[in-house]
Amino acid sequence: FPVTIYLPSHDKRPFSISVYFIFMGIFLLFGNSIQKYSPFFKSNSHLNYNHSMEGLRGILALNVLFSHAGFHYNYHQTGNWNCPSVFYQLLGPNSVTLFFMISGFLFWRKFLEPNKKHNWGTFFRGRILRILPAAWFSVAIVFLLVFIQSHFQILVSVKALTSSLLRWVTFGFYEINSFKDAALINGGVFWTLRQEWFFYFSLPLISFFAKKNRTLIFLLIVWVGYEWL
Repeated sequence: FPVTIYLPSHDKRPFSISVYFIFMGIFLLFGNSIQKYSPFFKSNSHLNYNHSMEGLRGILALNVLFSHAGFHYNYHQTGNWNCPSVFYQLLGPNSVTLFFMISGFLFWRKFLEPNKKHNWGTFFRGRILRILPAAWFSVAIVFLLVFIQSHFQILVSVKALTSSLLRWVTFGFYEINSFKDAALINGGVFWTLRQEWFFYFSLPLISFFAKKNRTLIFLLIVWVGYEWL
């Protein structure tokens, strides 16, 4: 099911680190050209964005792409969802971790702005419109591919199929129509969205501790929670 991105290798090894640096260099040159010559970028350069952080997030997103390419390549070669290269193994999850750290930094910086009120209704509405349509479209594609593979025959009860659908639209993984590896169709990427929504729902509480004289209390709670877990 997964779409394979075949990576060429100059030293005959499909997981050569040199492939990463060659393609990343090409992507960075392309991005630099957009920054210099794109009218759209110039017309929006005045917006309140941290351009350095946005650029770093772009690099991290490409890292995840390369990591998944390695996993997909090995899956089609061996039938096992893993990656023999430690570099490509760690490239994805470590980049996602840095993604979360950057998001935390950017939100915390907003919370520290004095006398600024946060409209949480507008915030969550924006997150829903930004994330759910693309995520649910991906879910629809996964279900479509499963039913194409099963010749549009329902192999489980309606209750089990409905349960699978509910798990998927809430970013959980479950077999679909007796296909246990359905999550591999889109690389199992939804686990990050579930963590992301936990983070979003915690933001109103976190913003409370961003005020003066409350930061130390927040750090103490985080430390105790970390030690307890």
